[in-house]
Amino acid sequence: MVQLSQKEGHTIDAYDAIELFNRGNLALEAKKYNDAIILYLQLQREFPGSEYLAPALYNSGICFDQLGRYEDAVATYRRFIEKFPESDDMRDILFRLSQSLEELARWEEMISVLDTLEGYTAQLSPVDRVEIRTRKGAALIELHRPELARVELEHALHIFTRDDSISQTAPDYYYAMAQFKLAELTHDEMRQVTLPADDAALGEILEKKCQLLLDAQYLYTQVIRIGHPHWSGAAAYRTGALYRHLWQDMLSAPPPAALNETEQEIYTEVLRKRIKILLEKAVKQWRRTLKFATRLNLDNAWMIQTRRDLKEIEELLKIESQVGADLPIE
Repeated sequence: MVQLSQKEGHTIDAYDAIELFNRGNLALEAKKYNDAIILYLQLQREFPGSEYLAPALYNSGICFDQLGRYEDAVATYRRFIEKFPESDDMRDILFRLSQSLEELARWEEMISVLDTLEGYTAQLSPVDRVEIRTRKGAALIELHRPELARVELEHALHIFTRDDSISQTAPDYYYAMAQFKLAELTHDEMRQVTLPADDAALGEILEKKCQLLLDAQYLYTQVIRIGHPHWSGAAAYRTGALYRHLWQDMLSAPPPAALNETEQEIYTEVLRKRIKILLEKAVKQWRRTLKFATRLNLDNAWMIQTRRDLKEIEELLKIESQVGADLPIE
């Protein structure tokens, strides 16, 4: 604040664009985001031709993001792009815009921004390109376009594993995420295989479903081998979920149509006794997951889900252990 004079007890202040910008930056550094926004907006309003307008817009967008005001962040970043299309900060602005759109689940717009970002080839590192492809793949999954998603995710893996300029210490968050999302696609494919009541077709279709389970399990294992804590924990949890989901799908499949009501009841009891092992596999996997999380000091949403599901399945197993106790089926 520049104090010019005092008259009759009143302080007269003078400021210019750089003064407002600096005050805004101090507020931003102190995480006083609302105060920073007020100062940056004042600069934009009173000094629209200032050289500080571009950085003020940029920093305003950051503040809006930090406050969870993603609509305002998107509008701010778009204004920056419109007013300063030749800016050296365009790469960073486009990344930030895509992230705000992701928070709003505006997947089509996000993909469009990432497509634009890919045009800034000279400003992108190989790790940047892995991020772009991975996030496009994830957005395409949300839009229910699995085949296009698979292409993007496999491309991300190809870049990370084949580009010699990527060092062994390069950030691997999006590399692990791409591998995880590929595993999720196979997991979803397994769930979509429905089991028929027709005895003649059941064996072949069940074999296909089980093979997809093994394929997904292998892909989750690849995620764990990458070693990123967040995605390793996610993959460990989802591996257990594979077995639970197969149990659910088998139990919900219709019994053979030729059976009468009594025979269907016996069939269901036998089935439940035989497939209980799937729940036991899920429990075994989730217990390993929690040990893994303890070792790495992980406590995220995946671990919360693991604890919740483990407790639920352990209770369910107590019930399932009593099913068909009088049947001579082992």
